[in-house]
Amino acid sequence: MVGIIVTNLLVILMVAGMIAILVLALRHKTQPTNVPETVLGKAGMVKREIDNLKGTGLVWVEGKMWSARSESNTPLPEKTIVTVERIEGVKVIVRSAENSADPVTANAGTNPYPSPADPAADAAETTDSTQ
Repeated sequence: MVGIIVTNLLVILMVAGMIAILVLALRHKTQPTNVPETVLGKAGMVKREIDNLKGTGLVWVEGKMWSARSESNTPLPEKTIVTVERIEGVKVIVRSAENSADPVTANAGTNPYPSPADPAADAAETTDSTQ
């Protein structure tokens, strides 16, 4: 008799445990796995001039380098702060933060997502500032 009660309790505990695991799994909030969703509307910095006619342009956004094109077809020079407007294929389409409707990124003046340090660029800046 005692053996049957213990067995029933173990079965009930196992079922309750499986239900708890299932509930936790279903409650788990997912984050977007599609990276483009995470960069839309974000600020970035032009690392290689964006020129739609030449098909060139690189932007540093959210810790990653992206191929980029200008929404306005106007070339954007290096170090321009931009806002990601949309994604087309594997390229981000950006606009200058000066032209952005977002008051946070408009005229930001600094890149909130700086790229990793470039010792060659740092050395060039140091050399230029001492002359």
